[in-house]
Amino acid sequence: MATQGVYDIFNDEGGDIDGAQIILRQYCATEIRKEIDGNIQRWFRYDFLLPLNHGLARQFEPLPGNTELRLKYQRASSGFSLMKLRDGVTILDNINLRITDYEYPEAIIPIIKPVFRAMYLRSDELDQKMRQFQQYAFELEYFDYVVRKPILADNESDFIIELTKGKMPKYAVFALAPLTRLVGSEDTCLTKFNRHNLTSFDVLLDNNGIEGFPLKTNADFYHNFLVQTDRYMNPWSSGVLPLSNFMQGNFFIVVNFENMEREDHSHFHVKLSFSEPLTEKFVLLYMPITTRTLTITPDGDVRVE
Repeated sequence: MATQGVYDIFNDEGGDIDGAQIILRQYCATEIRKEIDGNIQRWFRYDFLLPLNHGLARQFEPLPGNTELRLKYQRASSGFSLMKLRDGVTILDNINLRITDYEYPEAIIPIIKPVFRAMYLRSDELDQKMRQFQQYAFELEYFDYVVRKPILADNESDFIIELTKGKMPKYAVFALAPLTRLVGSEDTCLTKFNRHNLTSFDVLLDNNGIEGFPLKTNADFYHNFLVQTDRYMNPWSSGVLPLSNFMQGNFFIVVNFENMEREDHSHFHVKLSFSEPLTEKFVLLYMPITTRTLTITPDGDVRVE
């Protein structure tokens, strides 16, 4: 994914974005002028190119040509999508510039002329491969993921949270955020995750610890992220997140169960300790990543398991 001039690894808040960053974003946009209440305002329009956030769209095996797909989009409210840099906007009043208060009126940011792009493949080799599914079922594995949000109560410093009782995920990703941040605000960055005085994070399977945990120091957390995402000592990885950016806004804890000796069905708990009782409610964002299988039979029946 590359959305030029908009997203980066810094996860800045509204007050953190300086003039140079604003100019960079404006350079990547198209300037337009709108007349509102008889005054001229400068606006900037951005072009976005984003992939579908679904496991089927993130694997490389094509689907049979006669497959019927129905896509349902769910868009976030404008409070999750906007970052307020100033309390007002600059308008041109006749020949004078002035700043006036402004609140964004739309509940959802309108998208101008959206275009859906898909890729269709055709070759003799692929046609021959697809013809076999006229007699045999077509099967395709892909990753599926959801985000769960266990609440960490205020005035407490130690927590044990049960996450799974049954089939285990292949991977688990964790992050911490105050509950107030997740309601959506034009002043804060939704995807900024920090350590928040976390002194220990442990993983328990059937009440037993696993290798590499608990994590207690900045070095522990950072090393865990590099190892579990296959970035540590790997020259072929997609890139290494610097320690400073990891600690300042990309603080993720990853558990890779794929290569771990474990039972397929276990009691999965995590144990968190903070240096002092929480002064407000927090959310432990938990994203289990599982494998699902899409099956299409020769007569067109579709199953997902």
